[in-house]
Amino acid sequence: MDNPEETPEDVFELVGILVHSGTAESGHYYSFIRERPSNGEKENWVEFNDDNVSPWDPNQMENSCFGGPDYRGPVDGGNLQYDKAWSAYMLFYQRSSELAVQKQSLQLSGMASPLHLPISPRLSNHIAMENELFLRKYCLYDPSHAAFVTKALSHVKKINGGQCSQSHTLEKLALHAALNHMDQVFARGKDLPDFPAFMVALRQTCHQCAECSRDYLEWYCDLPETLRVLLLRNPDGLVRTEIASSIIAALNKVNADAPYAYGFGDDEEIDADDLEGGDPQVIQRTVKTINRLWDMFHTNIRAWPEYFGLLSSIAKMGKCEATLLLDAGYLRRTLELISADAQLPISTQYSRMLGFINKRVATRPVSYECVITLLWRLLDTCDASIDPVADDDDRIDIAMNNMPIPLTVGERNLLLQHWTRTDAHIVVEKLLHIHQNDYATESIIVALLNWPETLDDNIYAAITHGIRRNVTSAPCGPFLRAALTYCQHSTEPRALVNMVTHVTKVASHVENVDGKEFLQFFKDIMTLQCEHSDMEFEEMHQFFLEQATQWGPGLLTYYDMAVRADTEDFLQEFVLKPASDASDQDFPEDEHERERARVAIVAGQKLGVACLEYLQDSYVRPRQTAVRAVVTNILTVVDTCQYLFDVDSKDHLTRRYTEMSLCKFWAPPHFYCTS
Repeated sequence: MDNPEETPEDVFELVGILVHSGTAESGHYYSFIRERPSNGEKENWVEFNDDNVSPWDPNQMENSCFGGPDYRGPVDGGNLQYDKAWSAYMLFYQRSSELAVQKQSLQLSGMASPLHLPISPRLSNHIAMENELFLRKYCLYDPSHAAFVTKALSHVKKINGGQCSQSHTLEKLALHAALNHMDQVFARGKDLPDFPAFMVALRQTCHQCAECSRDYLEWYCDLPETLRVLLLRNPDGLVRTEIASSIIAALNKVNADAPYAYGFGDDEEIDADDLEGGDPQVIQRTVKTINRLWDMFHTNIRAWPEYFGLLSSIAKMGKCEATLLLDAGYLRRTLELISADAQLPISTQYSRMLGFINKRVATRPVSYECVITLLWRLLDTCDASIDPVADDDDRIDIAMNNMPIPLTVGERNLLLQHWTRTDAHIVVEKLLHIHQNDYATESIIVALLNWPETLDDNIYAAITHGIRRNVTSAPCGPFLRAALTYCQHSTEPRALVNMVTHVTKVASHVENVDGKEFLQFFKDIMTLQCEHSDMEFEEMHQFFLEQATQWGPGLLTYYDMAVRADTEDFLQEFVLKPASDASDQDFPEDEHERERARVAIVAGQKLGVACLEYLQDSYVRPRQTAVRAVVTNILTVVDTCQYLFDVDSKDHLTRRYTEMSLCKFWAPPHFYCTS
């Protein structure tokens, strides 16, 4: 920089691009490299992608290197947007002056570009063979070839008049050829142009013949790595979904029309011991093949809906199928997966799984829907009232004899575990934090509430620990819905009272975004049928009225206008209208009716006093300015309650309401801000 002479500008030119295709979990690298030196006026680029080397047009740089959205096909007049799986990872530059020197040297030498070097006959033959294989692979992707493969599969039955042959040899060859083409071509092309049509033809073939379905399933059993690629690693959800659903359809076809090959039968025909000693049938082989994928499930989180969906569909097929999955360890695995936590002793696989989950962006949460469904179906298969068996015991013989299926010791321990500090049931707490598959989650909680060993205290702790007044990372809504389930199905006589009291205490000063969920809880609890409660109807009704006077003021001043309005409407209907009707009527002669009227009036009076005290504690004493819109609903309730008091009465509630009303402390000059 101290050189007084003028120095030329240091310009660099792009000469190479390294591209990554895939995700943070897996992927592939390839390069675009500019030919240099070159005598031509046009810049020539070459793509190097493993053993494929081909010319590349740099005008395609934006589409090939920039990442971002990728638009595929017209959808209702628009385009369907995807995120590109590829983007430039590293750029290579070279000085323009150096490139000019190299080009000048090439021109002075008189040599052509690109440079050609002599090679040995052995290497030349090798290149010729590689090029021939490349041409064959190129022909595989020809659209005419795709149509040929699909038609060959569809028309093979026409040779025998629309039926499969007795030996089934030709049909099996055609099916395997088509499946190999699906694996290598149909399921790998961008936009999958030929995949849907092929899957329709494949489904028709399997639907018409149980032996074709059997061959289809056994093809996966013989090629487990192919199933891994199609079901777990394929980036397109359509491929994964179609493969999973076609496997289930084939299993159902074999089960219905070829039970001799399926694997289960009547007890008189098939002995469980013979099954263990002989060759495994289709269902056993299929489960064993799917089980081989477990070692990589955590690195392919996007495939969980298809992988666990396939497993849950198998469990739904029957008791024996579900028991096969139990013996393969899937109840233990799903429990470990859902309860996995860095604070617990977990395996390396689950530790890596948590790392992958934590890397997922909030807009693409992990789907646990089918995991929870599988957990529920396997748990529902077992009978917790009988003694558990050892972890390595097979239970398929028990299932085939239609006897109750016991849990293993390991499964039972996972279902019993709870946090030491809070006593909260770990599985229930994790399910509510995940907040997916509400139906299966509720069914699991109900099953655990009816266990032989009482888990009531641990489940209560898990639910109440998630119902908090402050803003937290986990919403309260799932825990409030679980609280309703707990109140309805808990065998503890005081379950409803304890839970509602806790929710009321939190709702009285709720500061999070779950005000609507809290109000819905109180609406739903009024009509809930609690089988084990020790309270009579009248006693329970009075209890709910008492609770409404405590949570009402907090929700009447909630930040959300809709919640405030709904709370006022609900309190008017549930508390104030019955109280007003009772006060307007003549005092009933029937003692029971008099007591009901008294309870209604007292509840309305307590609500009015509670609202005034809430305003005093929240605004007047701390001298906080209130927004007029926020306190409109609670003041409306206060004004409505004044007609429930007899000014000549000397009871505590009347005196308290009168004193605060006369002082009008809730509306001093500083109380409102005009907005």
